[in-house]
Amino acid sequence: MKRGAMKSRGAPLPKRNAKRLEKRRAEEYGPHAALVAHMPCHVCMTIGEQQMTRTVPAHIKTRGGGGKAEHVAPLCVLHEIEWHQIGRDTFDAKYSVRMRRVALRLWRTSPHNQKEAA
Repeated sequence: MKRGAMKSRGAPLPKRNAKRLEKRRAEEYGPHAALVAHMPCHVCMTIGEQQMTRTVPAHIKTRGGGGKAEHVAPLCVLHEIEWHQIGRDTFDAKYSVRMRRVALRLWRTSPHNQKEAA
């Protein structure tokens, strides 16, 4: 084979497992996360700042660490980026908020919480 020539790769890579992806996305971004995405940013409201970007359901407990739908809180894109850059403790101290408590309070009052409703 000549140098620089493309090597035949054989069969194409398999597509993603659509069923598993759908199930995982439902667990992580279920209807509760969609509800949270329509709320105003908690930090912007707390400090009296006008929200300049859209709200995202920020995972307060990371998905890799076992975070599920009950661990999301409403943050605007700017505050969500800052949350990841400076860390939970520094963020909570800077804005005098406890985002884990906010996420749990929203989950307890959510119409999508099956455990509390039963």
